[in-house]
Amino acid sequence: MTSNLPKDLMDMPIWTVSNADKVPLDPKDLIYNNTETYFKPAIHTLMPFETVYTYLQEMKNPNLKLAIKLTREIPYCVVDIEPEGMMQDNPYFSFPYIYLEYSRNKGLHGILPFNPPKEFDYLSDKFAVKDKVWETETLIGNDHFATFTLNELPLDQYKQRLQYSKSADFQQRFAEYIKEKTNDIIEVDEKAAIDDLTEGFDSFQQMVNIPLEDTDKANMDKVLAKTEMLFEGAKSEEEYRKILEIYGRLTTIDKMYLSNSWLTTRTIPIMWQMIKQRIHFRPKHRDNRNSKYGAVPWLAYTLISGIEYIRNQSLEDNYRKNYVTK
Repeated sequence: MTSNLPKDLMDMPIWTVSNADKVPLDPKDLIYNNTETYFKPAIHTLMPFETVYTYLQEMKNPNLKLAIKLTREIPYCVVDIEPEGMMQDNPYFSFPYIYLEYSRNKGLHGILPFNPPKEFDYLSDKFAVKDKVWETETLIGNDHFATFTLNELPLDQYKQRLQYSKSADFQQRFAEYIKEKTNDIIEVDEKAAIDDLTEGFDSFQQMVNIPLEDTDKANMDKVLAKTEMLFEGAKSEEEYRKILEIYGRLTTIDKMYLSNSWLTTRTIPIMWQMIKQRIHFRPKHRDNRNSKYGAVPWLAYTLISGIEYIRNQSLEDNYRKNYVTK
């Protein structure tokens, strides 16, 4: 295949397939068993471009597209210009892309080398940076998946583009530009992402969308006043301990939050509202797990596990000392 896709990117085992809903799939299960299984980093592995591309050529399924997993180790980022951002004066059009294609929704995807100066290295830990003014998102890394259509646009002066895009001058300017967009946008995007987690999980979504009673709202305010935001990039075990802390404080206020009669109508709804405000969104939260309430997103699964653990434990002072800080 002739393409401007960077060869080193094509050779890396970071490729898979996404379905019509842009959900990444396990490439092995798809290729060898023709089964669409949602990709789970803990148990599935990705493949080089050529393996996945060959499969797609044979299948000829228009709903399946190539997808790439971006991490901070990959020296590239993807700029996603939405159809609403396809304006002539959009400043993102001026970047020296080394690959450019039409996206599924008739916007544009562009690839740029990304090797920021040391003082901007922290940008590589960002999930994505969205520019609302120009309806453009820069996908940087942190295990973000990006879908590719291979509906490629020709690029002129390719060698000059490649040389300049890798230059220290452009990398400095690009990092400064992206940094300006992070100050007021990441938290908004994160909240939107975590709000959307339950979409498609009807049973759990109905449960957590039960309106809170006035006493629940008052208790939630008390708990949130004494708990801090879990730092960005935290791992699963740290999120689990944060859930234990929040639930421990809640049950200190009222032990009825431990009862079976309140579990689905009061306890889980109020806990879901609180952890959305105290745990930063990360891509793993999109993973699915099976629970007693059916398939749920990862964060919901962790919440249910934490609640079940505490309900099965003694409520003696020793427990309070371990999970509730003063």
